[in-house]
Amino acid sequence: MKRTVACALDIGSTKVAAAVVENPEERRPRLVGLGVAPACGVRRGVVVDLFGAVDSIRRAVRDAEMIFGEPISLVVAGIGGEHLKSLHSRGGISVAHSSLGISLQEMQRAVAQARSVSLPHDREIFHTIPFEYVLDGQPGIKDPRGMSGWRLEADVHLVTGSTTAAQNLYRCVEKAGVEPCDLVLSILGAAETVLVPAEKVRGAILLDIGGASTHMAVFLEGELLHTFVIPLGGGNVTNDVAIGLRLEPPEAEELKKNFGVASSHLVDPEETLVLPPSAGRGERKISHSILASIIEPRMEEIFGLALRELRSLGLSEFLTGGVVLTGGGAMLSGAARLAEEIFDLPARVGVPGGFGGSVEQAVNPQYATAVGLAMYACGHELGQRKPRGRVFGFFEKTVDWMKEYL
Repeated sequence: MKRTVACALDIGSTKVAAAVVENPEERRPRLVGLGVAPACGVRRGVVVDLFGAVDSIRRAVRDAEMIFGEPISLVVAGIGGEHLKSLHSRGGISVAHSSLGISLQEMQRAVAQARSVSLPHDREIFHTIPFEYVLDGQPGIKDPRGMSGWRLEADVHLVTGSTTAAQNLYRCVEKAGVEPCDLVLSILGAAETVLVPAEKVRGAILLDIGGASTHMAVFLEGELLHTFVIPLGGGNVTNDVAIGLRLEPPEAEELKKNFGVASSHLVDPEETLVLPPSAGRGERKISHSILASIIEPRMEEIFGLALRELRSLGLSEFLTGGVVLTGGGAMLSGAARLAEEIFDLPARVGVPGGFGGSVEQAVNPQYATAVGLAMYACGHELGQRKPRGRVFGFFEKTVDWMKEYL
């Protein structure tokens, strides 16, 4: 039986996760390996210490290999961070022979025109995702092949980012002893495994709350419409707790994980917590509501910035699929309830799904990106070919995506 195997890396500011997914023909994907290591040398999605990042990647891959039982040679790496920017573009062409109908090649030419945007010399297009075609002024066409018309235009979603950041990420993976065959937008991986098709059709907001930043993706009518990066994440919550309660960051992180609540309405004001000794002070007792009052404003700020971005695009009233939270920050108790209050939409915590296997550890929001990237790579057969000799094959990726989409 033919099978496809892909390994993906989620290289974040707090952890590096490596996931291996096997996709046997005519069967559901299986997670067959997962490795996790603390992240070193990565800050806000950008490599700041090459050797530290290489060591973290090597350890995560090694742990995944031990579970998988086979060596890993090719990987798909997720790319994220504040350097990513999203924009919409439209490009069009004249159809030479209207009576013959629109061809795939003409669709590709229209997409290529839409990609012809002016960018600074240090930025590149990472993803080109067509979401609509316009034929002779008629919008809303998903697949114009075979249709007659004289003017074909493509509306595309472009994700751009720093060329230097991508090259350094590529170099880290290579120096860790594995070949990076593709770099994929991290939020696409999370969406692959935590969103269901019905949510994408009705309009869903995916928030991947990482350690240093929160990535947002907006889907409508089954297509990705917009991406956005908020420069705040779970690490900011930890810092707030550390400063507010005068704790060391590791102690604040442990307190947040064990007792942190994003919505103060869920806390009994009479309940007390015992803080560990810190800075020469003995044990202290505080009200649980004090901890909640430190965490809630920061989570409100993250959700508020996401809502402001949606309103600036005029999308908020069309998204009825709700809000899905994932990433390590989504594990905070009450996060979904707070999101419901701010967005005035149903909200839930998204955990990786849609796969089999016996790696129970993976059913956790903080591994959604790694597992989803591996599933995405299997579905698009990204991890099966050798690197092209460049950091990206941008136009080739667009063609591959269009073939899969159509």
